[in-house]
Amino acid sequence: MMVPGALVRYRRMIDLEATMPQHHDFPPGVQPQPEVTNGDPNTPLPFVTHPMIELALKTFESELPQLWKQRPGHWVAYHGDKQLGFGKTRTGLLHKVWRLGIPDDELQVCLIEPLDDEDFIGASL
Repeated sequence: MMVPGALVRYRRMIDLEATMPQHHDFPPGVQPQPEVTNGDPNTPLPFVTHPMIELALKTFESELPQLWKQRPGHWVAYHGDKQLGFGKTRTGLLHKVWRLGIPDDELQVCLIEPLDDEDFIGASL
């Protein structure tokens, strides 16, 4: 049994996805990692992370201590090394940044919280 309104929301989501750009152009000087196989057709291809995502994650990690002080528990969006905005919810932030027309495979959204391997002394969780 379908929940009332679920089909309408699903159709809106499909319509939204159809309006989003789906190009895979890379900025000047940024190229994807080459896929390497050993020639065996049964060997799975390695997972390739988009260079803009790698850059976004490095930027997030370097900015995390300051972000933790300013906006703990919020979400932050990046396109490469460019910070796009903040949101109290992931969904709300995604709706904001989708309007910018950035392809999903170049967009990184992170929760501002301490990384597992880092200690934030004095921070209350």
